[in-house]
Amino acid sequence: MLTLELNAGHDFAHDSQILGRSKVAYILPSPEMPERPVFVMLHPFGGKRTSWAKHAPDLMAQLARDFVVVLPECGRNWFIDDHSGRNYEQYLVRELIPSVRTRYRANGPVSIGGFSMGGASAFFLALRHANMFASAFAVAGAFLAGNRVGDPYQAVRSDDLMMPTEAEHDRVWGPPGSQVRAEYDPAAMIGELKGHAPLPKFYFEVGRHDYPRALEASQKMSELLDAAGAEFEFACHEGGHDWDYAAAGMARLIEQSRDAAHRHG
Repeated sequence: MLTLELNAGHDFAHDSQILGRSKVAYILPSPEMPERPVFVMLHPFGGKRTSWAKHAPDLMAQLARDFVVVLPECGRNWFIDDHSGRNYEQYLVRELIPSVRTRYRANGPVSIGGFSMGGASAFFLALRHANMFASAFAVAGAFLAGNRVGDPYQAVRSDDLMMPTEAEHDRVWGPPGSQVRAEYDPAAMIGELKGHAPLPKFYFEVGRHDYPRALEASQKMSELLDAAGAEFEFACHEGGHDWDYAAAGMARLIEQSRDAAHRHG
């Protein structure tokens, strides 16, 4: 089994005009190959650029055989253009991904994935930039964050999986009824893509013992994608809202995508 050491990758430092600050992403470069594809993997809320490399080293090592793996960082924010004016979505699609493709001569398709907040953000970006992403992956995606009111995670918040407080959530999403909540409503985003061709392929799953909101969010996403005629794979497996499940779930999803590519190749 391949194992990834944190020093197998390196920091990619760059200036972001969109964010108005210097940024650093963690890069796992693949071996030289023609038309190298890119895989952008997003951390959960409160994570950092090395979270996936720390918690899923074997999976990251496997991905790095075939992709230039990009691990961005947004800390206690989301990878969206949020209510407070942090435009992480525009940073990713207009600055980071194009810069990585140029720097590493990675001209192949771009995939994006993530866990929890990162999984939802991956789907949001794929839905809003369907021409940019070939596929999107989510484990326990927080797809319904825009309808959250109050603090449903107060009793279960932990240091390792830092669910946002009500104040942290509203700083990103704004109050109920905000423009940001409307713009990132899954039904609205998917509705705008009807008739769009081609759409990214969507792969997602959730643990049967996850929080009720996470289960509801994934089920709702599957219903919306199905109604839109989008190509997707959705499943529930044993597990909860933790890194062990996230690593195993993402590995399953990526294997599903490889199987699908072989079937249609």
